[in-house]
Amino acid sequence: MAKGRRGFHSSSRLGFDMSATIAELTRLQREFDSRHGVPERSWAQPIDQQHLFLLLELTVALTGEVGEFANLSKKVARGDFTLDEVRDSLGSELADILIYLLKLADQLGIDLEQQFSNKLKLNEQRFKRFAI
Repeated sequence: MAKGRRGFHSSSRLGFDMSATIAELTRLQREFDSRHGVPERSWAQPIDQQHLFLLLELTVALTGEVGEFANLSKKVARGDFTLDEVRDSLGSELADILIYLLKLADQLGIDLEQQFSNKLKLNEQRFKRFAI
């Protein structure tokens, strides 16, 4: 894999461009989930009023991954590790967080790209006084 600016990889051994859009990443995760699961249900099951347990399950999983990221950050801050020693682990936890965000949005039927765009426009107005 070739390293681009800021250490991001421009290509992947998985065969997709790492500059993929949120929609493309969501599609890849949905395809992965459609090939995996347990006998009782698909990992790609949409979340609706009859499947609210999935909302809770995925939210708890997301929170767990954020907690793992926070725990590593705490250990760096208190000097147990250097940032360079855990950078890959932090990246792995961020990838887990992204996976659960993509899954939640997709399974809830939320267009995350559109929501991001909407939020960015809102934040431009909210934080206008902090513009530099």
